[in-house]
Amino acid sequence: SWQVQQHPGLRERHIGLLQGLTNQEAPVVQPEAWAALQSGDHASRIPGGGESLDELKQRLARTLLEIAAQHQGGCRHIFSGCKFRINSHPIPLIHIPL
Repeated sequence: SWQVQQHPGLRERHIGLLQGLTNQEAPVVQPEAWAALQSGDHASRIPGGGESLDELKQRLARTLLEIAAQHQGGCRHIFSGCKFRINSHPIPLIHIPL
């Protein structure tokens, strides 16, 4: 039988001071953090402990490689039916041959 396993390395991007705010609230309440999120600068961290896009990509790559190494020959899917988007831009599915 299949079991769904959660992994903390696959959590959503931490968006710092913007956590819990709507897209309408964020630019008003936290304009500096909103500007960092919208900048498109992959190295820009979001104030309040948020991740940069580079940090997010590095975390996801490390996690996917870790999962693949732990389940060689026994893991068929890492994601199923998930759509990842950052700032309205799709993130392509990463294929790791197992």
